[in-house]
Amino acid sequence: MTNTRERLLAYAVAHRAAIATESMRPALPAGLTNLSGADLSDTNFSDADLSGANLCGANFSYANLGHANLNHADLSDTNLSHADLSGANLSHADLRDANLSHANLSDANLNHADLSDANLNYANLRGAYGLPSVAVIPGLAAAVLAQIEQHPETYDQSFWHCNTKHCAAGWIVTLAGDDAREVEKVLGTANAALLALGLPLSTACPFGTTDNPLPWLRKLTVQG
Repeated sequence: MTNTRERLLAYAVAHRAAIATESMRPALPAGLTNLSGADLSDTNFSDADLSGANLCGANFSYANLGHANLNHADLSDTNLSHADLSGANLSHADLRDANLSHANLSDANLNHADLSDANLNYANLRGAYGLPSVAVIPGLAAAVLAQIEQHPETYDQSFWHCNTKHCAAGWIVTLAGDDAREVEKVLGTANAALLALGLPLSTACPFGTTDNPLPWLRKLTVQG
């Protein structure tokens, strides 16, 4: 895997040099299209063309992927925490279950990207485009809190949805209606819930299986 890392870094350097000199950009070398599970943390892949690459489960924490082409790349379950993805092309990328906490996604292209259950806590999404939107429902936090407190038998924090039972995020999406449920298919339950509440996707939220979301919901209810 060390050899793979070195070969990919050499490619990234050559690719940036080609951009700087306006010469023909090199293709991704044979054998480097499948980087599943690779440790590529704290590396510089800015402007690299990794379109269509299999990066499933790779570690890109603290990596520089600014303006990289990741179109159609498989980034599912990838660690991108603290990575710089500013201006990156992530259209049609598979980012399911990816860790994007503290990542810089400013001005990134997220058109048709699958962000289901991705962790976007504290991510910078300023200027990012292609994200679906949800109509904000006034009083939604209060309605969810009332549902859970008045009908505890319909609440279970251990799963998003299960027949008539839902966790807090699941109830937020359920009560928000069809619009939120469509976004849930793209962004996952937690992110769809945040949008329905009118909160940024970078908001830290107590939606884990062992979390107690009731104090958080009460605080949102008081804030209006």
